[in-house]
Amino acid sequence: MSKVKIQQLAKVGDCITFNRNDRAHEGIVYKVNENSVLVEMSKDSQIYLGYENKNTVVSHMNYTILRNQKVVNE
Repeated sequence: MSKVKIQQLAKVGDCITFNRNDRAHEGIVYKVNENSVLVEMSKDSQIYLGYENKNTVVSHMNYTILRNQKVVNE
């Protein structure tokens, strides 16, 4: 029996890294969908990738969480 690695899913506010065009990019998750996350990436990544805006979609299978969202106690 083979073991399947289960990836931890990102949450809103998490910083993730993902690869596009043979380069790693970082972004902040602002929405979580069933199969993907919506990410706001840096202006540098936007320009490098030739995108019109700083938002992109990343599959749950194609990112790594760098930092979890910070929990603020009120």
